[in-house]
Amino acid sequence: MTAPALPAHVLAAAVELAADAPPSSAARSTPAAPEDLRAQPVLRYATAEDA
Repeated sequence: MTAPALPAHVLAAAVELAADAPPSSAARSTPAAPEDLRAQPVLRYATAEDA
């Protein structure tokens, strides 16, 4: 079973967002410096304590 095709406007929006995104730090040939990492927001999952 295959997933249904995305609507054209959803696919176009995804392509536009990807094109506008800054280059990934993973694309660098050298590791990111610690100060670069500190500038990034910390993402985490919400826990029961957050509620």
